[in-house]
Amino acid sequence: MLTPQRNQGDCLIIQPKEDLPPEMTVKELFSDGPIVVMTTDSRMRIGVEAPNELLVVREEKL
Repeated sequence: MLTPQRNQGDCLIIQPKEDLPPEMTVKELFSDGPIVVMTTDSRMRIGVEAPNELLVVREEKL
């Protein structure tokens, strides 16, 4: 797991690699599952910006 440290106002950007074949579909891109971003500190806040076509949900701990 990648655990980058970010300061307030810093960003974490997730995007396809430049050498990704242009004919690859979104379904193929996510064939191993979704991208999961998790906190590693109980006081950390995360802001996510994404296109309206993508669903961004938070996982609730039970």
